[in-house]
Amino acid sequence: MSPLVLSIVGFTAAFTAGIAAFEQIAVALLTPSASWLPRSRTVQARRPQA
Repeated sequence: MSPLVLSIVGFTAAFTAGIAAFEQIAVALLTPSASWLPRSRTVQARRPQA
């Protein structure tokens, strides 16, 4: 693979990892009591079923 392709793949992987880390930090800051729960469970906890 050419260096350009490798650099694009590396940048994409780093960018995706950065977004995932930022999302985890944001969720942990917004929901400190349930920061260890997966997003699906925190969403269900925020929306009680009628």
